[in-house]
Amino acid sequence: MKNYQRCRIKCWFIYLAVLLSTNVLAQRAWTLRDCIDYAVTHNLPIKQQDIKAEIKVLDQQMALRERLPSVNGYANGYTTFGSSQDVFGTIRRNDNLNSNMGINAELTLYQYNYFRNQAKKAASEAEQERVEKEILKRNLTVQLMEAYLQTLLAQALLVSQDSAMQFSQQLLDKAEKSTAVGATAVSVVAEAKANLAREKQQYQQYHKDRRQSLLKLAQLMNYPDYSNLELAVPVVENELLQGHAFSDSSSLREEAFVHNPVFAKLRSQAVGLEVESKLVKAALFPTVKGSAGLGST
Repeated sequence: MKNYQRCRIKCWFIYLAVLLSTNVLAQRAWTLRDCIDYAVTHNLPIKQQDIKAEIKVLDQQMALRERLPSVNGYANGYTTFGSSQDVFGTIRRNDNLNSNMGINAELTLYQYNYFRNQAKKAASEAEQERVEKEILKRNLTVQLMEAYLQTLLAQALLVSQDSAMQFSQQLLDKAEKSTAVGATAVSVVAEAKANLAREKQQYQQYHKDRRQSLLKLAQLMNYPDYSNLELAVPVVENELLQGHAFSDSSSLREEAFVHNPVFAKLRSQAVGLEVESKLVKAALFPTVKGSAGLGST
């Protein structure tokens, strides 16, 4: 009996430990970097863009293989049987069994670099899809930063409003005590109750705003349960000041031109248009092909 009770107590301790560990994991503090990394991994448009980029890579590989010679093989077999009569009336048997097989190859020798430009066009389109993914990631990061900061602001307002509500409750208690001893008028109690009601109403509004901001943040992250989304304490001011310093506006503008994915996409599109013009121009030039075959009857 004692062993049974000991085993039961151990089972309860194990259950409590697992429950506490689950709560700790559910209540993890999400930093801004954690939110961005989770959103980039689970965002559906970004996943779709990855598939489009893989398709363009396959198109590029197919375009490169178009430059290789095409090889075909064939094999035929046929038979004839029966009798035939010549002009002299002689009847002869005419039974034949014939077959042939062979292989031939064909290669485009000249077409104004059509296949090479086709491969360049496919490579340009693959690069555009990759840059489009970076644009989606940048836009998602900006939206996440806005939603994250909005949620932190809503949390700060909720905490400050909770303090204001407690202060109004203390003023009401003080007014009721002073009115009970006849030190203040009854109107002071009524005014304190009205102030407390306003503070409670404002608290409910801030609580609603916080839940809405959390819901928006969870939606951007594609997080399943927004109610368990707890944000970490924001960074201190010294950490915010640790960053790259630019000497003037021209260097800042140059840095933006280099790293902005929109400009990279435009440059890739310009290369694609140039290659497209060469492909159109290739239709005006003759096509020279060479072929070779080997067969046996």
